[in-house]
Amino acid sequence: MTSKFFISCAAAVLAAVFLTACGKNENASGTASKSGGAASAGGFSVSSSADEDAGQVQPEKPGKPGKPVIDPDFAAIRFDSTGPKNEQETPKVEVQQDHIHEMTKDAAETAAAIRTSRRSDWQLQSKVPDGSVADILQKSLPAKNTRTVWAPLEFSASITPVRLPDARLSPDKSLFVFVETTGEARGPFGSRLVIMNAGNWNIVRIIEIPERYICRVLWLPGKPVVAALCVKQQQMKQLSGIALIDLATGKETAFRRLPDDAGRTMFTADSRGHILLSHPEKPVVLVLDASTLEDIRQIKVAAPDSLAALSPDGKRIAFANAKKCRQIEIFKTADLQPLSSVPIPENFPLHQFFFLQASNGFFLCGDPTTGRESVIIMAGRPRTLDGWASGIGAVSEDGTAIYNILRNENRICVFDAKSGSMTRTYDTNRAEPKLTSPGPGAITMFELLPAIHAMAILDTQGNFFLISTEKGRNKHAERAIIFQRRK
Repeated sequence: MTSKFFISCAAAVLAAVFLTACGKNENASGTASKSGGAASAGGFSVSSSADEDAGQVQPEKPGKPGKPVIDPDFAAIRFDSTGPKNEQETPKVEVQQDHIHEMTKDAAETAAAIRTSRRSDWQLQSKVPDGSVADILQKSLPAKNTRTVWAPLEFSASITPVRLPDARLSPDKSLFVFVETTGEARGPFGSRLVIMNAGNWNIVRIIEIPERYICRVLWLPGKPVVAALCVKQQQMKQLSGIALIDLATGKETAFRRLPDDAGRTMFTADSRGHILLSHPEKPVVLVLDASTLEDIRQIKVAAPDSLAALSPDGKRIAFANAKKCRQIEIFKTADLQPLSSVPIPENFPLHQFFFLQASNGFFLCGDPTTGRESVIIMAGRPRTLDGWASGIGAVSEDGTAIYNILRNENRICVFDAKSGSMTRTYDTNRAEPKLTSPGPGAITMFELLPAIHAMAILDTQGNFFLISTEKGRNKHAERAIIFQRRK
């Protein structure tokens, strides 16, 4: 019994010593928090914004240990334990680069040869205009004696053979940017930006961005800078948002968090240096400063998930709902104030639309998943175009010609913008030379290149080619294949 008594006493003494030490540590911790702005709590440092704002140290009551003040938003928590960390490490994106090569210029001419018809005398190259985005970017990069050769990598584990979520032509038509997704089949995902000169078809540079999963890009007018919509990746600790990427340095210069799915229908820039994005849930358009990504204002529109079209002169911008559109709302770009509205067929499933040269005229591309045709609206009257719309199209710079692309046929029908009558048809599947391996896919990107009388086309099979728009050519369209996917 004596031994048990002594053991109990010893345990009580040890407990008292332990509690006293803890009380001293808590006092020390509480004092540090109120004087230095940080309190140690379980291996975390927590800033006290309230005490910092007050600028005064609150005296402790004698005999009571101080308590660490915790920021309610947990904005300033950081892990500073010297022991082993239990945090899960951020996974790394696997970047495949076997399809990218630096070659001598002579070797690259063969490896990246553009395939054309043997009887073609088509001029595929044009001078890079002074002061263009291509000219600015080229002068900012160091000269090199090699040339980069790239084509999209075949990725059998994905839904499509290649992973090219977006491709865009700069507003001055001097540079293309292709977005290629990197990483494994189930992620995490990164991105690669491939910048190609639209005058000589050389790769200007390739930028690896393993820390961002980019779904769409947008050129900023007059600058070698793109804005990129980034998809949320929880395992990579990446947020949904928009990033500015300087193509000269390859660096991200700004990032702005956005609501999930913001910009999924509309992501455009106006002539005043604004970036406009659709809101996925609210009937507003978000307007951001293109240099800082700071909020400028919000525009009230008829419904969420708006689409947008900019007039050729840049003075007007129009908005329309993507799913059940009933009208097109027109605003001034100078002050973003409403001007007028144009009714369209009720609940028209819109995928893309364009201004026409005629007053209040529009070209509406039907949603390809609904089986609807495209529509021309002239003087308030709609006219349906024949054929199942692909959802994408174009209008010539002078506003006189409409290019409507038909789904599953890869046919491009050209209409007169004033009369609505068809003037020509291009059957890209039968163009020469033929796409044999891989074969043709559905058109995903379509751009007009008036300097070389061509249409630039990217399809789901990873083929990027040009179609001549010059009259008097072969019976079927003449093609120039810029690149095809690498197996």
